[in-house]
Amino acid sequence: ARASGNPLFLEESLSMLVESGALVRQDGTWIVADPELLDRVPATIRTLIAARLDGLPPDERRVLRDAAVCGEAAWDRLLETLSGGADVREALKRLVQRGLLQQRSYSPVPGAEEYGFRHVLIREVAYASIPRRDRSGLHLQVATWLRESSRLPEEPLAELAHHYELAWRLSYSSAAGTADPALARLAAEYLGRWADRTLTYQARLAESLYRLSETSSEKKSK
Repeated sequence: ARASGNPLFLEESLSMLVESGALVRQDGTWIVADPELLDRVPATIRTLIAARLDGLPPDERRVLRDAAVCGEAAWDRLLETLSGGADVREALKRLVQRGLLQQRSYSPVPGAEEYGFRHVLIREVAYASIPRRDRSGLHLQVATWLRESSRLPEEPLAELAHHYELAWRLSYSSAAGTADPALARLAAEYLGRWADRTLTYQARLAESLYRLSETSSEKKSK
């Protein structure tokens, strides 16, 4: 009844029950091994996903959170950088087996495998679980890697603008009453360049990007 016709809720519920040991496969049939665990399934999809992610081994949880920062696409080489050089391939393999991530057949990044979340809600919940104080630095690391190490055939201006803007906004300190001026400069530069690129075919988007760029420029001068 809790699923209310939501297939993602049903899939996540079953995955959580299997991973917790409530359901086990025996002689080709699924049986209830621990009936008490059946009542622990959360009532909403977001709390269900959050509970499932909290139950992951630490290395998988860290990789999944880092992938959430990356956005629509994450690459194993980038995730290794975010993990401080640790080998993330086994964690990625297990996350794919759990149905949380999907490995894509094509990657524009030379020598890297591309991954994406199976559902946007999983990414949103994983991102929300990252302490706010850590997010600015992670977005900056992603932007730095995209700019210096990705070897993409074309500079990803949209992604760079997105990550630099978030790194700048999230660097705001309520105690100091200001954000990092160096990040403000980078955000203004890449938002402006993205606006220049989109002006000819998306004027409205370009206008909003110019406004963001101007806001970043004003903040850096204070």
